[in-house]
Amino acid sequence: MPERKQSEIKSSYGTIKYFKHKILQWKYKNPYRYPWRSTKVKFHALIAEILLQRTKAEQVIPVYRTFIRVYPSPKRLLAGSLARIKAIITPLGLQWRARKIKDLARALVKRYGGKVPLCLDELMSLPGVGPYAASAYLSLHHNKRALLIDSNIVRLYGRFFGFNTHAETRRERTLMNLIDLITPYNNCRQFNYAVLDLGRNICRPKPLCPVCPVSLRCYYYNHRKG
Repeated sequence: MPERKQSEIKSSYGTIKYFKHKILQWKYKNPYRYPWRSTKVKFHALIAEILLQRTKAEQVIPVYRTFIRVYPSPKRLLAGSLARIKAIITPLGLQWRARKIKDLARALVKRYGGKVPLCLDELMSLPGVGPYAASAYLSLHHNKRALLIDSNIVRLYGRFFGFNTHAETRRERTLMNLIDLITPYNNCRQFNYAVLDLGRNICRPKPLCPVCPVSLRCYYYNHRKG
């Protein structure tokens, strides 16, 4: 696929408008109902974003359901054993998260009275909560504008707008500027859910281009070989 110049990407405001409209339209017709998306317990929402890192959503569902049943609050989690936490999240691998989750409960109880803060910097100061988890929590569970960047999203934007991606693309200023330009100030939650779902379920490593809602103007789809 020939790479597109960044100047061409920045000037494609009509394409950006098309992208935003089409993925939101697709999202409303194809809702993905994961249990953490409807929870009213914000502590559980934050835990979900930590569990979802580098893990498929379908794998997280049974673990999440067990976790919220055993630990309804940060206080209950703090009182629980590290061994029990490890046992619950073992199916997901990355068992280092157990210690981080235990430390997170301690920080929430000691520093915030068991509540989850709404400031990005405060969230990122919590154990186990990095830039992505903090942004996802604010955007997806509080509808606050935040920029989401993960591997699926990078792949989606790279293909649609026509630029090559690699392991460090997510840290590049050019990509951040593009996502900042695209992410709406209103309805940020639904837009970010749409981008996440499209990248995860349609724009896969082996993409399902024939059913993609934005394929008409997708640079990858229109310049692919064969």
